[in-house]
Amino acid sequence: GGYDMALPQDLGLSLHAGYVIPEASGADNDFDLAATIGKSLEVVDLSATITYADSDNAPDDVLFFLTASKEF
Repeated sequence: GGYDMALPQDLGLSLHAGYVIPEASGADNDFDLAATIGKSLEVVDLSATITYADSDNAPDDVLFFLTASKEF
């Protein structure tokens, strides 16, 4: 599931939560969360994301990303 919302100062917030049901897909038990805050500037779009993933095949991971992107 996901949810997007506008924040003051022309910021945007995106939230995500995901879960794989092992019985239905034959996959491992996987769970993930993510939150992203971003802002579009005249020249570039900036965002900061924090993620958490819990998987039977991998150790728990918390990752942080800073992203700058430009469409042309």
